[in-house]
Parts: sequence; C-alpha cells; structure tokens
Amino acid sequence: MGCCGRARANLGVSRAAIASPQTTVAGSSRQPGLNQPVLRKLDTTEVTPRLRYLGQASIVVHGPVTGQRYAFSAANPVQPVDLRDAGILVRSDYFRQT
Repeated sequence: MGCCGRARANLGVSRAAIASPQTTVAGSSRQPGLNQPVLRKLDTTEVTPRLRYLGQASIVVHGPVTGQRYAFSAANPVQPVDLRDAGILVRSDYFRQT
C-alpha cells in the first residue's frame, strides 16, 4: 500500500504538467520542461497588432492566451490585440491582421 504523501506529490506534478501548454519551437512540436517559462513577458517596444473583424454581428472575444476581452462590431471592426492572442485569432475565418 502506497504512502498518501507520495500520491499527493505525484498529483502536484500532474497538475503542473497539465498547466504547461505545448508550444511549437522552430518548426518542431515539443513540450517545454516544467522549469522553463512557456509565455514570454510582452515587450512594450513591440508593435501591438491590429485585427480586423470580418463579421457583421457584435462580438466579445476572450483572448485564448491572456484572457483579455476584445469587443468587435461592424461599426468598430479594427482593434489592437495582444500579440500572444493575435496569432491564434487570425487562424479563424473571422479576423485578419491589418
């Protein structure tokens, strides 16, 4: 019979592994080590991309990486979007980078 302390420690490792999303590095897919940062800090000197919403209905999108809310409408279709969210949003048919 195993020790509950060991099971508790294993649970912590499992949760940490789940919290580390897979990233693509230089064209290859690999999961970074648990002690390597997955998200880089947003450099304020970088240009924030602007996305154009191609739909007609008003929508609010939650950034898939940052969780930030972005409101788009036909009247206000272009919004600045965090660089980390923009790459994922432009993969849909609803957004284009301007």
